[in-house]
Amino acid sequence: SILLQNYQISLTDLYGLEETSAIFIDIMAKVNFYGLLIGSIVFIVLFRKDLLSQIKQSVGKWLLIIKTTGIYYVIYILLATFYLSLVEPLLPSTSSQNQELVAMIAKSSPMLMIIATVFLAPFIEEFVFRYALINVENKSKFSKSLIISSLIFGFIHVYAGLQNGQFHELLFLPQYALMGYMMGLIYLKTDTLMGAIFFHIINNLIAVVALFA
Repeated sequence: SILLQNYQISLTDLYGLEETSAIFIDIMAKVNFYGLLIGSIVFIVLFRKDLLSQIKQSVGKWLLIIKTTGIYYVIYILLATFYLSLVEPLLPSTSSQNQELVAMIAKSSPMLMIIATVFLAPFIEEFVFRYALINVENKSKFSKSLIISSLIFGFIHVYAGLQNGQFHELLFLPQYALMGYMMGLIYLKTDTLMGAIFFHIINNLIAVVALFA
């Protein structure tokens, strides 16, 4: 599901459908939702000990988690807004192809999109990009792993456009990488993944609300 959402592996080639067709969007919505749902269930079953460990580590830290998440989210919004204002003249649209795909899915299957985007995707992506890729225990390697995981996180969100020849999507890479970097810092500061997950949920929730506003 993550591959289909972010890389947009071409269902057009498989089914001979236009990307903007109702059938294609409906397929994407269902594959995205059920793929993330199944992935979340598998993740919980296989890594339940890690998940429980993260929850236990967050006990007694909720004030710190909320404060840290809030501060870093405000910083992210300010920096991202400033960056987009600089590159906006170079962009045909202020929305990446990934964001445009989410908007199309929202019109077709709003409830599936909301559950997948606001809850399931942040859960899986934070365990993959922050928990798995960032080595918190070895502080000497943290900076390197944080940068690498942030760049991978950014790249995976713009690859769809690059694959389709839209090389201006590279201009969105710093924005996504910055988001990944901020969530990584929250992970470091709070020593639990819960803050990064909340950051991701808040960001996606605001984006979804904006779609329906």
